[in-house]
Amino acid sequence: MVMDANENIFSVGDESGSAGPAQDPYAQFCDAYLEPVILRREWELVIDEVGPQHSNVFEFPLFNQAFCDMVIGLAEEKDLWVRDRHSAYPAVDVGTHALGIGEMYTRIIHDFVAPIAKAIWKLEGHWVEAPYDETFLIRYRPEEQNHLYLHHDFSHYTMGVRLNGDFEGGGTYFQRLGMTMKPNRNGNAFIHPGMITHRHGARPVWSGTRYILISFLRDSHGSL
Repeated sequence: MVMDANENIFSVGDESGSAGPAQDPYAQFCDAYLEPVILRREWELVIDEVGPQHSNVFEFPLFNQAFCDMVIGLAEEKDLWVRDRHSAYPAVDVGTHALGIGEMYTRIIHDFVAPIAKAIWKLEGHWVEAPYDETFLIRYRPEEQNHLYLHHDFSHYTMGVRLNGDFEGGGTYFQRLGMTMKPNRNGNAFIHPGMITHRHGARPVWSGTRYILISFLRDSHGSL
């Protein structure tokens, strides 16, 4: 049985921005699902630039297998998939807020992902420490939608998180780099610049089902 989004571990705790006492639901969520090296903010040990030199695509462990199983289970149990959220490049997806984990996920981005992006790219500005995130889970499978054509993201930078590997094909193809990104393990994240330089698409899945969490990270809801 998948834990329901209304249960205590999914409700937002204090606004301190850090994992606090054990009774804090946010701290419980982080302890349950974040990789320890990320939770301790020792990410310098585990960030790798992927592909050719200066690819500006970086991979690092973020979540554990329990998180991956939880998100996939929630999505399939709730069955709130839509096909028309993005009119130009539609995909079969569901937002994290519809799954009941949106607020927790946003806090994790602010506390653990934004500092990594700031350090890598020397980002500046009022939005950098708490970017607006548009986060959704995409499902690719042969009998439904197995790929997504080349496109730019509406973001300053984008994060993807691999949730499973039991499929054939797939991966994120970066056109200018001539590279297909396939994170090394479930729960690993990758980040890359959004507009202009990193046009990309989802390669076809030939068998099985691919699940990937995507976050468009930018200044605010309607601006870049």
